Formats: sequence, C-alpha cells, structure tokens
Amino acid sequence: MLGRQKRGYDMERKIVCLKSTDAADSLKDQIEGAGWQIDVTERIDTARVLIDEQQPWVGLIEFSKDHLNGQGRKLEQLMRSTPGMGWIGLADSELVPALFENKLIPGFLYDYHTLPLDPVRLIHSLGHVYGMVRVVHDRRESETQSAGSHGLVGISPVMEQVMRDIRKIALVDAPIMLSGESGTGKELAALAIHRESERRYGPFLVVNCGALPAELIQSALFGHEKGAFTGAHRRHIGRIEAAHGGTIFLDEIGDLPIDLQVNLLRFLQESTIERVGGTETVPVNVRVIAASHIDLRDAVQKGRFREDLYYRLHVLQLHMPPLRDRQSDVDVLAHHFFAAFAAERNSNVRGYSPDALDAMRAYHWPGNV
Repeated sequence: MLGRQKRGYDMERKIVCLKSTDAADSLKDQIEGAGWQIDVTERIDTARVLIDEQQPWVGLIEFSKDHLNGQGRKLEQLMRSTPGMGWIGLADSELVPALFENKLIPGFLYDYHTLPLDPVRLIHSLGHVYGMVRVVHDRRESETQSAGSHGLVGISPVMEQVMRDIRKIALVDAPIMLSGESGTGKELAALAIHRESERRYGPFLVVNCGALPAELIQSALFGHEKGAFTGAHRRHIGRIEAAHGGTIFLDEIGDLPIDLQVNLLRFLQESTIERVGGTETVPVNVRVIAASHIDLRDAVQKGRFREDLYYRLHVLQLHMPPLRDRQSDVDVLAHHFFAAFAAERNSNVRGYSPDALDAMRAYHWPGNV
C-alpha cells in the first residue's frame, strides 16, 4: 500500500490503482503532486479491500494480457461492484482492440490511455472523471435532501453570487424582476426564490405571457365567470387566484398587451382581482416574480410597456448571467446533463472525450442552456 493521506487532500480525491507493471509507480509522485492520494496494488482482492477502506471516487487499472482471460472476469466483477467510482484504463496500444472487443473499455471505463503514459494528460483525465463522478454523487444526495441551489447548477463566482442574492431576496415578500437572456435559468431562479421564501408551502405557478394568444391572456391570468363569453360554460379560476398563498412567475412579461398591463398593475397595487364577466372583487395574496429577455426600460421609452408597472415590478431585481460569462460552469453543466441523461436512458456511455469538452469550452453558447 502506497501513499497515505496527506493534509490538504479532499476526502474524495483518492485513487486506487491496480497495476501490472511499474508504470503507475513511476507516476505516483506527479499524481500526488497534483493533489491526489493514491494507493497502488497488483492484486484485485487487495484493491477491493482498499476501495472498502478508502472509498475512492476514481480508480486506475493497468491492463495486461492476463486481463483478456480469467483475470478479466475478476476485474469485471470488481468494476461492477463499485458503481460509485469512475475507472480509467492504462494499456499498451496492442491490447486496446481486444479490450474493446471483450467490453472492458466501453462497458466500464470513463477514459483510457495508452502506454507510454503522458502524465499531464492523465492528470487532466483524473480531474474530468472526478468531476463527472462528483456530479453523480451530488445528484444522488439531492434526491434525499434539499439542495441549496434548487436546480441551479454552477460553481463560478458569478453563480455563487446569484445564489447568495436569491437567499437574500427570498426573505423580502415583494415583487421581483428577473432579467437575462433566454436560457439563463430565470424560471429556475424564480422557483429557488419561492422555495427559500416563507411561501414555500404555497403553490408555484408559471405563466408564459408570450406563449398565450392575446384573447386568452386575461382569462388565463384573472379567470372568468360562467357566461362571460361564448364557450364560458362554467366559472374558471385564473392563475393569479390559483396561486393564492404562493408565488406566480410571469415569464416574458414584456409581451403582455398594454391594455392588460393596467389590470396587472391594479392587482399589484390592491392585491385584488376581478374575473372576466364578474363584478366581485376577489382578494388574492400572491407574490409576483416577473421576467423578460428584452430591455423593459427600452420598451417603456418606446411606449410598449407601462412605466408605472415597470417600477412596481422592480422592487427587487436579479440578473441571470449568460453562459459565456461563466465559462467555469461549462464542464459542470456538461457533466450534470450527462449524468441526468445517462441515468434516464440507462446508458453505458461513460462520458465526454477531451476533444468534446474542449469544443464545449470554446463555444460561444448564444442560446445558453
């Protein structure tokens, strides 16, 4: 057993390496210098003991010709019994075709490297596999406990600030205006605010103002009485009233017709609504979170959005940054969605190639996520 844990290691940044030659030993110092604890053994049974003791997230296997026969079956059993680990293979190039044929590489490995090893590339690969396994572990944890991010994914400083702002904003029961390009996660941010607020046990309803026909928006928001118009055979409770005690998220509010903006302003001022075709004033206790991908100040100047409604909605503000301004989140998002899709489809695909990750990092992401 080599390489005891040193001060400063993350508890998960441990590696168990099953070696066949001295190639792994020669890289031990460089791997530990990159912040890893590594234990190396030649025996599969010892590797299993180390895994039980150390609970590593990453494993290295140096393949030999013995792994193409009975030893390969033992190796397969080891990898099947460690679903919480990401395995990386090391092999002579002449062994690679056979390792693909018997499914040891495509069936169980996140990545593989041919000998002689490039230590820089291997350490780079260790980081990628560690990140992907961490996403899987975090995803499992989030299924059993409340996650502080509420579905928002990111580790960049700008996203950490967004999450801090969400927790602060949630404490103030007032209208909120979310801004940001399409695909930046405005609806997720609205849901996070709701879940962090005192209204968390009430409903959270979403209305996309740009997706509803103009003639249906008023009824959808405020409801209608029986007989209010042709086809109104019974009373309909609108989304604002249905959200009583909770939060309503009005997405693309910049697309709301100017005449309906008056009704929304009245609701924000008085906390009451009137159903279409009715005379009853209905008190409603709802927090409004609105969002738009267009510049509402510009819309006000052009007469397409009411100035008084603009200020009524902008009591609190939160801007969602585009993905191009949070490049350090690209890998995290890629691993997050990969883990989700792989679990959904029960896929044997292990991850992204280094070239695929490089391409994603270089992309401008005009549509965000």
